[in-house]
Amino acid sequence: MRKFLKNITLLFLFSTLGLMAGSGARYFSGQPAPVVEEIAILKAKEVIAKLVEKKQLESSWKLLDAKSAEKKIFDDRPEWVVSFQNTKISDKKRQNIYIFMKLNGEFIAVNHTGY
Repeated sequence: MRKFLKNITLLFLFSTLGLMAGSGARYFSGQPAPVVEEIAILKAKEVIAKLVEKKQLESSWKLLDAKSAEKKIFDDRPEWVVSFQNTKISDKKRQNIYIFMKLNGEFIAVNHTGY
């Protein structure tokens, strides 16, 4: 009888834990949670630092603050687009750089056009 009561108690506990998890449980399903704007900017700066380290960008890019960080929709997918402007670059077409990331902050692409 004791074992039966113990099993019923455990069953009750585990079933109520699932209810208490509520809507936050979806992030335990392997899908990373979306990041806020400040984190998106920090992750974009990490991308710029890596590009400078690989000598794909001039070192002056590392010193810049983000010009903007926006959520945009591309092909029905929301993404973070973080832009930087470097007026020290003589080629005006290369003065802006855009970092594209998934909403969870995962890097997608970088370019100078914003598209």
